Amino acid sequence: MRKKIAFLILSILVIVCISACSGAPKTGSSNAKQLDRALREAAERIDERIEEGAKIALLNFSSPTTRFAEYVLNELEANILDYGRLLIIDRKELDLVRGELTFQMSGEVSDRSMQELGQMLGAKYVVSGSLTDLSGSHRMVIRVLTVETAAVAAQYRSDITNDSRVRSLLTGGGANTRPAAAAPAATTTTAATQTQTASAVPSGPLASGTYSFSPRLVALQGGMRQSIFIDRIVIHGQFMNIYLTRAATGGANNHSNIPYYGGTRSYIQDIANPQRRFSPVREAEVWEGSAVYWVVTFEGVQSRQFRLINTSQNPNLVFEEIILRQPNR
Repeated sequence: MRKKIAFLILSILVIVCISACSGAPKTGSSNAKQLDRALREAAERIDERIEEGAKIALLNFSSPTTRFAEYVLNELEANILDYGRLLIIDRKELDLVRGELTFQMSGEVSDRSMQELGQMLGAKYVVSGSLTDLSGSHRMVIRVLTVETAAVAAQYRSDITNDSRVRSLLTGGGANTRPAAAAPAATTTTAATQTQTASAVPSGPLASGTYSFSPRLVALQGGMRQSIFIDRIVIHGQFMNIYLTRAATGGANNHSNIPYYGGTRSYIQDIANPQRRFSPVREAEVWEGSAVYWVVTFEGVQSRQFRLINTSQNPNLVFEEIILRQPNR
């Protein structure tokens, strides 16, 4: 009799347990982690495996939404920077090169394409990742690829809980996210500061005349300012003459270092239409009293907002945003 009662009680407990378990919400793997914790661990893994001082580029993250990819790359960058051991390619430089190659931040990218982009950026390592949907959770993978050999230098894998933050990022809703570093509406480029506001760009054809910049526009290389400046741009009919100098103010008298930017590896890129480019038709050293400039001439440029890029060095030398409003009167 006692055995029957014990068996009956055990049966009831088993039934209750099965019922309770089947009714509980499924949250995926018991080892799944919150997204932010996983990103901190991924940054720690990268910091441990990559030698100090190495230059890395956070290229892309394949996920269902760009919003999720932006969040992952931004948080991963912030965590790596907190350790202070590695050099990360500036986001502006990365976005510029990515735009030239129509390289998608949130899409699938081959290892070869990542190698090529890493070489263009002067990076020793490139970082990419992916998100795979599982039943009730997601699998996140972060990889660090060696640019020269395509060997995997570091890798991190983890299941991610499908919590409210992840659902928000995957659907585009919610505000509990760290926004991506987007291309600014204004570009600051000078020895002091200079702001050019894109919304203020006038329309219509370019008029002949001299377009001055005060302070002078400065070139960037790998996100770092260089002693290379645009003093002015002179347009005469179909020809655009860009006056370059090593001096932030006044004239330039160190002409031995002036011819740095022209040649076949220099081009203008229309910001509104990145596929539209112009190569120089002439370059020359021009003296004005005791000052000397290196003048690069282009033909047929009608864009009011463009970049001047030179690929003779690695990373490229770039004037990120040149805006022509009205010529001097």
